[in-house]
Amino acid sequence: MASLMPDAESELSLEAKGEKLVTTLAGTPATTPAARFAFLQSKKGDQCADIELSELIAKKKVKLPEQTRLLVVRTRDIDTLAHGSPRQVLDLIPNLIREIVRGISEVTKLGFDTAVIATDHGFLLFHDQEAGNLAPKPPGSWQIEKSRCLLGKGEADTQNLVFDAKVVGIPGEVRNYAVPKMLVPYARGQVYCHEGLSLQECVLPCLTIKLEPAKATKQKSQAPEISITYKQGKTNLVSMRRPVIDLSWPAGELFADESEREVVVEAISTSGEMVGVAGTGQAVNPATGCVRIRPGSAISVGLRMDENFTGNFKVRVLDAVTNMTIAEISLKTQYPDE
Repeated sequence: MASLMPDAESELSLEAKGEKLVTTLAGTPATTPAARFAFLQSKKGDQCADIELSELIAKKKVKLPEQTRLLVVRTRDIDTLAHGSPRQVLDLIPNLIREIVRGISEVTKLGFDTAVIATDHGFLLFHDQEAGNLAPKPPGSWQIEKSRCLLGKGEADTQNLVFDAKVVGIPGEVRNYAVPKMLVPYARGQVYCHEGLSLQECVLPCLTIKLEPAKATKQKSQAPEISITYKQGKTNLVSMRRPVIDLSWPAGELFADESEREVVVEAISTSGEMVGVAGTGQAVNPATGCVRIRPGSAISVGLRMDENFTGNFKVRVLDAVTNMTIAEISLKTQYPDE
C-alpha cells in the first residue's frame, strides 16, 4: 500500500531492521494505515482526511473537516476475506464491489468531483492444488518468504527466476527478488496468492471517475418502480433450486431519459440470511452480480438458491446504490426431496 502514496517512486524503500526488511517512506516505517496517512499529510497538509469504506456507507451523514480536498477511502475486505476464506471469495466479491459503488455515491454527496479507485496488487486463486503444483525454493538466504516470492540473497535454478531487486523496481537494502517460473506457490495449501510476477498479480487497474454534482444525480438516485412476480403470481411454492423471477419496469416520464439501471436481486430467509442470488445471464453484470434493467422492459432472472436451504424466504429487489428495497415477494420451497 505504501507504493500508492505520493512520491513513492523516490521515498519508498525497504530497510533492514535486524533480520527483517521493513517498508519505509522517507525513512519512517510505513506498515500501518496510520503511518501511511501521516506521510500523506506531510505531503498534502490538513487538506486530506481518511475513512473506512464500511464507515462511509454506514453513516447517515459523514462530517469532514471544512478544509478537506482529498479523502482517502480504505477497504481491506477483499484481501482479508480472500486470505481467510479463499474458496468462498469469488461469491463474495460482487457484494464488495457493490459497496464500492455505494461509496462512490456517498463521496458524490459530499461534493467531490473526482474519484480514483486503485489497488496495490492483483491475485491468483488456486482452487485445486495437485501434488506437483508446488515450487521448491531456490538456494540462498531469504529475509522475506512469501507464498509466491522471496527477498534476500540467492541464485536462480531450473524452477526459479532470481532478479536483482532494483531491476524489478524494489528499492532499498535488499539484493535479490525470486519468483517461481510456473503459476505455483512455494508452500502447500496456499490457495490465494499475490506476490509473484504474473500478469494477474502485477497488471493493476486504476479507474478515474468524473462525478456529477449531487443535484444532477438526485433524479437518478430515486428508486425505479420495478415490480417482481413468480409464475405470474399463480403460486408461491418453489419446486426447483433455480427458480426464475420476473421483473418489470414500466416506462414513465421520471425515468424516460434513463437508459439502464442496476439492481440487486437476492433471496433472504426469515432469519435474515442470504439464501439465493442472481445467477449468470445476459441481464446480470458478472462483476457486481447486479441485474441490468431498462425503463419499459420486462426481464426474467434465474436465482441460484443455497443447496442446503429449505423453508420460507423473500426475494428482494434493492437499489444498487442506496441499498433501499424497491420490491419484494414472499415464497416457500417445495422441493421434491423435502
